[in-house]
Amino acid sequence: MAEKKAAGTLVYLHIPKCAGSTMMGLLRANYGDGFHRVGNGGGWRKFHKRPAAQRARITCLTGHLPWGVQVGTIPRPYQTATMLRHPVDRAISLYWFVRRFPKHKWHSFAQRKGLVAFATSGAFADVDNGITRWLAGCKDCGSLPIKRQLTEEHFGLALLHLQTMAAVGFVASFDASVQRFAKTFGWEHTEYRSKMIGRGRPPVSRKERQAIAEYNHFDLALYEHALRTVQ
Repeated sequence: MAEKKAAGTLVYLHIPKCAGSTMMGLLRANYGDGFHRVGNGGGWRKFHKRPAAQRARITCLTGHLPWGVQVGTIPRPYQTATMLRHPVDRAISLYWFVRRFPKHKWHSFAQRKGLVAFATSGAFADVDNGITRWLAGCKDCGSLPIKRQLTEEHFGLALLHLQTMAAVGFVASFDASVQRFAKTFGWEHTEYRSKMIGRGRPPVSRKERQAIAEYNHFDLALYEHALRTVQ
């Protein structure tokens, strides 16, 4: 087995609609019994209450985790990683995902809205610069209602946290990203099967994409910075 280059536990921040289902398969394959995925809705809080000895055995912690939950949760050295997706593509995927699942708390809202109206509504955190919210460590992230508007300070925090990560991948270059993770963390298993791929969606016009991009300007700036700096 290749020597692990990462120290301690890998904390993989699963930002919604960023190839998470496929990544979960890769993480399980590479970390085996050391893999632990916390549930949605603040499952990391339950994990934090586990005895330290149990938490110390975890070599890969993942889930929809806002930045910062790893502090005080992992009683051993850790490194962080995530996968990013173009904010417009992510918003489109999120829209159709919510519409497809009646149990989603925003399903009826999405059913009543068109794509652009949904993606620029600010109705909940993930449709208001959601990537920035996750990486800045905002308490209002994911499917939660927005409690406060984002500022340049939040963007700066998200950018700083992104720069401290051991590895960052991109959905648009998934194969190369998997190889980057494998090199960084010493993964043996890099084969995967793509999951949760949306098909049969209507085309999105340039004007619609532009409107979504302008609304998610923090996410777009974060994504473009990552593209320029990640090797």
